[in-house]
Parts: sequence; structure tokens; C-alpha cells
Amino acid sequence: RTATGTIRFPILYPPSDQGDNNLMIPESLLDYIQTCLNRGTSAEAIKAVCIYEGWDPQMVESAVRVVQAGDTRGRYAGSYTPPPSKILSKDPYTETQGEKTGRYVEAILSGKRRFRVLLISLGLAFLSAIYPSYKTIKAGLPFIDKLQTNITAAVKEVIPEELTITIKDGKASTNMTEPVYLTISGSTLEKFETKSDSDNGAQARHRLLAIDTKGNVENFEQYQSSALLTASSLVSYSNEDLKIYPLSRVPDMQISQMEVLKKMLEINKNSRVTNYLRAGVYASPLILTLTEWLGLIFNMLEITIVLWIINKIHQKKIRFSRLFAVAGLFSLPVLAAANISINFLPAAPVLMLINTYEILVICVMYLFISKYSSGDNPV
Repeated sequence: RTATGTIRFPILYPPSDQGDNNLMIPESLLDYIQTCLNRGTSAEAIKAVCIYEGWDPQMVESAVRVVQAGDTRGRYAGSYTPPPSKILSKDPYTETQGEKTGRYVEAILSGKRRFRVLLISLGLAFLSAIYPSYKTIKAGLPFIDKLQTNITAAVKEVIPEELTITIKDGKASTNMTEPVYLTISGSTLEKFETKSDSDNGAQARHRLLAIDTKGNVENFEQYQSSALLTASSLVSYSNEDLKIYPLSRVPDMQISQMEVLKKMLEINKNSRVTNYLRAGVYASPLILTLTEWLGLIFNMLEITIVLWIINKIHQKKIRFSRLFAVAGLFSLPVLAAANISINFLPAAPVLMLINTYEILVICVMYLFISKYSSGDNPV
């Protein structure tokens, strides 16, 4: 150790501009480089700032290699001591956010850092499901509490108390003058719809079923009803197609207001159905969270598959799981924000935003993967 606080060692590089055959690296420079490396500053950033401050480039290169190697015997000494003003006391320049992101992504791809994409995506899915869960519970519980009462009222309104429909040996008949129309008012229908979906006038009546055992299927449109019961078939529209269901496939039965109410009470004995529905409403946060989570995973897998193809084209040998983590790092915030905003905004622009952002992520990652270097070993 010399009087200036340095340690002498053999020179590894050509002599500096001072004409000496030895270089001297002060302890302060080595300690400074070690501190910066410990803080996560890249070696290139440290070398750039040291050279900018006036240090000899060869000395800076040697000092960085010595510190990175951790070899205390490699601390050079010689006849040249930099002036005290050249001893750095501040950190190198602050990296931009883009540089920090790049280093973080590279650390994920190389396996040095982990991004718990599944756990984070689950948390974001839960946040996305909070508002729709609140709406489901708020609207669902009152609806279920009144469901049996509303259905009972609807049955009494639709089916006249004196009407009996008999189906025997594939033939239908009634005990009333035909045609018979089973109708329901718009105000009753609104009890089974949300306000945003309901556009039925409170005073309007809607024909649900026309019964005419002497009618023909060809005259269905004349009845202006959702369905028509003839002597041998039930006719209705399904997805804008006319469907005919032969009564020969229907077992013998009698349909009346009393029979329908009796069957309804039997099905909902001890409030069995309403309890199941109520449990489903209470479970909506879990169901919606899992649905949102699976949606996020599916979107990330789409991006990851494209990145995997890019990875294969450039022969980088990056693992699929690490590409999946990077896809989640870039896409999760926007996907989660889009899932939340879709509750308040029209779906079309939100979906367009998601698709545009996914394309942007793929383009950025294409540039990154094409320039990524993994060394001799696959990452």
C-alpha cells in the first residue's frame, strides 16, 4: 500500500496518456464503483459517467473489471495519481424509466428476477370484479326475494282460472271457446326485467300463446302470438326460424292454473330453488373473479404465443414461462383497467383499445427480443 492509499499490482492494459507503464486506481474509485454496482447501476452507466468526469478510460475499465471480479489483488498501483478533484462523490446519472424497464425485462427473461404473473393477475381480476359483483348482489337479492310472488301473480294473470288444456294421445283440446289467447301485461313483464332492458308499455298486453285446435300451422302469423297450439302441434319462432313440435311426443296431461301453481310449489319446496339462486348471488364475487382471471390469462397467452414465435424465429431460446411473465408485466395493467372501465363505457371502444395495446406490446417485445443476448447458455 502506498502513501496515497492505493495498492500496487501489474498493469493489464497499454499505458495511459501520462506515459507510465503502470496505472493507479485509488481506493475511493473502487469503493465508489462497488457502491454503484450494489445499488443496481449498470457497469456501462458507471463507466460513462467516470469517463465524462475526466477519468482515464483504461483505468475506469480496469477498475470496473476488478470490482466485478471481486479480486482485491487486482487493485492497480503505479506512479500516476489522479487529482483529488477527479474523485467522484455523487452517483452516476439517473437512469430513465425506459432503461430501468429494459433492465427489469432482461432480468425476467434471464431468470434473475421473477414476476408472479398468476398471483398479480388474480389480484387484478378481483379488483375488476368488485363493481359487477356489487351490482349483481344489489339487484339479485331483491329479485329473488320477490321471485315466487311474481311468478305466482304472472301465472294467475296468464292462465284463466276456468281454462283446462287437455293433451291425450297426441291431441290437444280445451274447455273454452276457441281461439283462446294467453296474454300478459307489460307491467308484469317489467318485474322480470331490469329497467334498462324493459321497454314494454305498462298498459300493453302481449300474446304469449294462442290456442286454436282447429287452426293450421300455415295461419300462424294471423294470430300475432309468440306461439300457437293446434290440435296436433305447438308452433313458435326460435332464432327467427319457425319451429313445429308434434304433440305426439308429449305425454298425456292436463294444464290448468291450479296444476301449474301446484307444480311450481312442488319444485320450490322449502324454498329450495330460491335458496340455490340466493347462494349463487352471494358467490358472484368468486364466480366473476375467476371469470375475469381466466379472461386475463387467455389474453396474456395470446400475446405469449406470438412472442414465442418471435423467440423461435430469432433463436433466442427463451423459456415460455418467462415470455408469459413479460407479457403479463406489460399487458396486465391495461387489461385490468379495460375490464373495469367496460362497466361504465361502451364495449366497442374498450375492446378496440385492448386489441391496439396488445399489438403495441407485441411490436415493442419484437424489438427487445431481436436485440436480446442470452450468452452461451439458454435462458
